[in-house]
Amino acid sequence: MEEGTLWWHAHSDWSRATVHGAIIVYPRNGTSYPFANPHTEVPIILGEWWKSDIRAVESEFLRTGGDPNVSDALPINGTFKLVVEHGETYLLRMVNVGMIDLFFFGVAKHQLTVAGTDGTYTKATKKAYVSTVGIPFDNTTTIVQYKGNYTPSSPLSLPLLPPYNDTNTSATFTGSLRSFASIDHPSNVPLSMTTKLIFTVSVNTVPCANNNSCAGPNGTRLAASVNNISFHVPSNIDILEAYYKNINGVYGDKFSNIPPLIFNFAVDYLPLELEIPQRGWEVKVLEYNSTVKLIFQVPNLVQGTHHPMHLHGYSFYVVGWGFGNFDKNKDPLRYNPIMPKIY
Repeated sequence: MEEGTLWWHAHSDWSRATVHGAIIVYPRNGTSYPFANPHTEVPIILGEWWKSDIRAVESEFLRTGGDPNVSDALPINGTFKLVVEHGETYLLRMVNVGMIDLFFFGVAKHQLTVAGTDGTYTKATKKAYVSTVGIPFDNTTTIVQYKGNYTPSSPLSLPLLPPYNDTNTSATFTGSLRSFASIDHPSNVPLSMTTKLIFTVSVNTVPCANNNSCAGPNGTRLAASVNNISFHVPSNIDILEAYYKNINGVYGDKFSNIPPLIFNFAVDYLPLELEIPQRGWEVKVLEYNSTVKLIFQVPNLVQGTHHPMHLHGYSFYVVGWGFGNFDKNKDPLRYNPIMPKIY
């Protein structure tokens, strides 16, 4: 059962840039937090803001095939000042609603204790900052002010954050999180799997239509793929409707359990032809109540992607992670089935 901070957002194109909010799930009646009750709870919404109409931003990158324009500001609860009492504990319920960017977050001259993520509790871990990967904080600063008579520092103190592209620091932070794994908040990792999948998740390129030049690498259009298939959304009917009504010709059910192309995914330079995916309508159909082991492998193709992998209505036990090529003999030895993070 999920308990903690989640979020909701619009699912109509890029409307979620402004149509979003936090969902807070409190402990059941008669139970409490697995930590001391905070004095105050404060929702913190990290976002992005463009001077342009958000629909125009989306239309532009869809037209050109390149990256979206960089946001003009990174608001924290819009414009925000938090007034606090010395010695009190504040539970920051943080949500990153950004469209593109991920963040390092810190409070100057303070430590943060991470007590939960993604609607689940974690073993309490003290950190100088929290991470969803990083971007510069030049234009997104919130003032934390203490009540009472004191002289604020001048200039204002800023948190010491890692460089915006410090992948190792971000991965170390995320990899250090552990589930609570208690009687009240158990971690029951299934050890018997009915389905085993390996998916490559890539940023690819496709040729620009009509021999035109697009804004992607070498005049191409950017595209995403899973197992080398860039999904083409059917225009005439919804896939779930076709499934439940047994309508043929809308999608295929031959999605591969493993990547169709096996190569050194982690090498620095790969042939350009590997960047071009197939376009298709294939889906993976699972039997109800299946227990699935899913391995994500990210090829070093056009660029990395940081969109969080998720399946609506479900959570995942993340038992392992790492860099480079997955090794089916060595990597399972490092799995953590006892206190894995739940996402």
